[in-house]
Amino acid sequence: MYLMATTPDFLKLSTAKPLSWGVAELGDTERGSFQLGPLVFHTLSHSNELWIAHHYTNEAEQSDGDQVPDWSRWALKKNQQSISLLPAFPDRSVVVKPDQPFRLVKGGKARVYIRVPVWCSVSLPKDLKNPLTQLPSVILSNTWFGDFVSGELCYWISSSARREVDYGSFPPHLVICPIQLRNSSDEELLVEKIRLQVGLLSIYGDEQSLWANETRITYEGSDTVSRVEATAGTPAEASAAKLLSAPRSSQRRNSGRTFGRLFDLPGLGFLSE
Repeated sequence: MYLMATTPDFLKLSTAKPLSWGVAELGDTERGSFQLGPLVFHTLSHSNELWIAHHYTNEAEQSDGDQVPDWSRWALKKNQQSISLLPAFPDRSVVVKPDQPFRLVKGGKARVYIRVPVWCSVSLPKDLKNPLTQLPSVILSNTWFGDFVSGELCYWISSSARREVDYGSFPPHLVICPIQLRNSSDEELLVEKIRLQVGLLSIYGDEQSLWANETRITYEGSDTVSRVEATAGTPAEASAAKLLSAPRSSQRRNSGRTFGRLFDLPGLGFLSE
């Protein structure tokens, strides 16, 4: 892959259309323009090369065909008339806060839903395991979760975790992640921040929305890491959804710090248990 600072004369961008997951036929022009939330990107198959350019815009705005400054290019075996577009989770865990902090009593359970902006994975139709590039639909902020010794760099999601699904709003670039929380410790748990290990999760789609399989998180005390398990198959809320993308990780179970609080450090989004 390499970058080109100027747009060649033969390339004229077309108006972006809403992205549909799966194989995108570039047609006789061998080009395409797509929009996924704030992400707008353009593709061109030319002289055995695939070109991709992208930028971000407000969701209410439409792509107007203006020139996009930077292009990435891949040299291929032959000219491509189609590409595969599939959703993918971000490449790090995400951190989110509930719409209202709540306490989980000893032995208590709670179900929450997190909406995570997906990435668009662009690949050749016969080589889905090796994407050419993955474009975030939203540029997320970085945050640090944990202490200075054993913490982890994550993404911060500004939208809150909710106790109920908002069935009236399904933006196409957000995947709904159901989380089942359980407090098996001998202490009360204050849920202020949640770290979700999205690398364990698959992505499913139905006619309305994107869904992840259910994550089950068991809290076992402040001195112990939480047990995290991704269940197999679709969540109960979307039983008819079809598998679109496999997890980034081959694991289905893991452990790690999951609940935290926000440090008051100006300019730093540090989170700690």
